[in-house]
Amino acid sequence: MKSAPVNPRIFTFLLILACAASPAPAAESGSTPTLRGLILIPKNVFDPSVPGEDKWLFRLANKIHINTRQEIIRTELLLHPGDPWSLDLVKESERNLREFSFIKSARIRPINRTPESFDLEVLTQDSWTLAPEFVFGTRGGEHISGAGLLEKNLLGYGKTISLLNERVGKDTNNTIQYIDPRVLNSRVRFSAIAGNIKDGSELGALLEHPFFALQTPFAGFISGTNLQKEGKLYDNAQETSNFIHGHDVAEAGAAMRINRRSSVIQRIGGSLSYERNYFKSKAGTLPGTLPQNRVLSGPSLIFRWLVPRYIEETFINKVERVEDFNLGNEGEASLGYAATAFGSSRDWLTFALQDQHGISLGEGKFAMARLGFKGRADRQLRNTLFHGSANLYWKLSTRWPQTWILHAEGTYGINLDGENQQLVGGENGLRGYKVHSLSGNKTMLFNVEHRFYLPHEFLHLGYIGGALFFDAGIAEPNKKLMTLRDFKTDVGFGLRGGPTRSSLGLVGRADIAYALNGPPGGGGRWVLSILLGHAFGTSNSIAQDFLKGPTRSLREDPDAPRLEQ
Repeated sequence: MKSAPVNPRIFTFLLILACAASPAPAAESGSTPTLRGLILIPKNVFDPSVPGEDKWLFRLANKIHINTRQEIIRTELLLHPGDPWSLDLVKESERNLREFSFIKSARIRPINRTPESFDLEVLTQDSWTLAPEFVFGTRGGEHISGAGLLEKNLLGYGKTISLLNERVGKDTNNTIQYIDPRVLNSRVRFSAIAGNIKDGSELGALLEHPFFALQTPFAGFISGTNLQKEGKLYDNAQETSNFIHGHDVAEAGAAMRINRRSSVIQRIGGSLSYERNYFKSKAGTLPGTLPQNRVLSGPSLIFRWLVPRYIEETFINKVERVEDFNLGNEGEASLGYAATAFGSSRDWLTFALQDQHGISLGEGKFAMARLGFKGRADRQLRNTLFHGSANLYWKLSTRWPQTWILHAEGTYGINLDGENQQLVGGENGLRGYKVHSLSGNKTMLFNVEHRFYLPHEFLHLGYIGGALFFDAGIAEPNKKLMTLRDFKTDVGFGLRGGPTRSSLGLVGRADIAYALNGPPGGGGRWVLSILLGHAFGTSNSIAQDFLKGPTRSLREDPDAPRLEQ
């Protein structure tokens, strides 16, 4: 049977329909538009177009303040003219800008879009950065006072200079610090600190090229620190011994990203470090308490991973400001060899592992947990600390900004060096007790806090609110078991003030706590705390000094180490 001939017109018509129904090639209709130009719109500290901000005092503040220069903003952008559209890079650029405390807010959006191209509108608003510092406060019976000057956006170039005279308890510190996050408008960061502290001094410098973006191919650093200070040991909130602790550290390292297209960012690196700890007796040194001198020197191999799954939230640690939290898994593992051939006191393996993960529980609700350990070993574990923490954040959908925070953390130390005493008290979240109230190699801390604020910004300067809280903590020596009856607990309430225009961004608090158990060492059960910064950290309040070490002040803003726990 012969088939009927195909009519050429019908064939042509069907071919046209098929082409119309099928996807067009990427080069035709699926091509990604490219960035044509950048439109930067920087706003001053106060916006005269906003009702209530067009006042003579705010206009004067705007005139005094030097806005962040456009080249500083442009440097943080990861999209440049000619690049294809990428929502991920836009969001990452926003996060880069928000990392600077002198940037109050940052939003980037495409405008003037066509199928072939688009412009990026970059809207930023500055924070007030020049701050004469008058530090005063109290926590757990320890008084804090000081005066200084802090500028976190020098001449609009994003550089920080800090001068501070501070008294914490009986200790007096005088420090000067300089941070240049973008040396000569590059990606290189420089930080330096110098100071005189009780029975010692501090001198350090850090030069690094960080991983400024997820796709950054390499990073490197070199740093040196000389720190000499008074070391102290405590028992039941009483100082039992003190000594001079010297700490010299020199480090250099580099790392590179080892995968390009995977959603899991993987980086591998190596470092060479020299760390010397030495101790000297003084009048208050109790016999048998002076730690042993030691030197650790040698190479280390480091592996880091990160799954980017960021969320944006407000009224968590700060008030109105957007904060970025990564709910994806991230962590690092390191293994090193401190050998006598490199100058070490003896041969040790050094190691560290830390992993963090978050989970979303719905709008305004999420949890984050972190586990890890750090230490060294020869034939047994030495100076090894296991640590863990978990936080649950629950924002209520009400007219008044309200957030519940549940915080838990714990440490377990094995053969800790003599100076690394683990302490729990008014300095890290147990607000109804004196500082250094509990000591031991095993610690736990629990906090439940309900923070709330009035629904509107007060005088266009910040939010006013309060908090209700419950704290529980324990620290026990090696051979003693932890039991529920040994936990120290407190309840209390406080006032909160969250500035929205200052680059510090730290929430001020005045808490009054009542100890539900008898305070160690005696004393009253009511304790007043007045300080900048929340009572407990978002991760490890107890172990932060152990984990971060003496170079902490070089890697953080100058206000964070001394004022915020």
